[in-house]
Amino acid sequence: MKTSILKVMFLTAFLTGYTSCEAEEDPSGDNPPVKDSGAMTPEEALIYMKVTDNLVIVDVASLTHYDRVHFVRAINIPIENISAAEADKLYRELPEGRPIILHCRRGVTVSGAYRRVKELRPDIPGISYIAGAPPFEEYNQWHKNNKQIQ
Repeated sequence: MKTSILKVMFLTAFLTGYTSCEAEEDPSGDNPPVKDSGAMTPEEALIYMKVTDNLVIVDVASLTHYDRVHFVRAINIPIENISAAEADKLYRELPEGRPIILHCRRGVTVSGAYRRVKELRPDIPGISYIAGAPPFEEYNQWHKNNKQIQ
């Protein structure tokens, strides 16, 4: 019971903080404001991933790491295995109008990918990344259970 109350309190605090973030305005007025959540802890990211509709999960780890374990429905853009031009091409092909969360395996290389996607894709309505080890097992189990309920 105490654990459930703490989880609800954490989720409420996280969502309140997330929804109060300032959006970055596009000076040209061509694109809607981007909600830039920046770095999220793995725990924050797990909650965000569960409550965000139409979220695009982008895994920037190598093909070898992606093949070992990845989030259900994640898009792999293996920045260690491809050129910067190839990565940019794949970033431009990400779905329009959907929030994006990026990750690698330890939260080290993903910050550069995050900055690059922000530069290339001002049309993205929300962007963030996981600063740490992604919660693969927890999310994939939640996804499996959630899918069975629907």
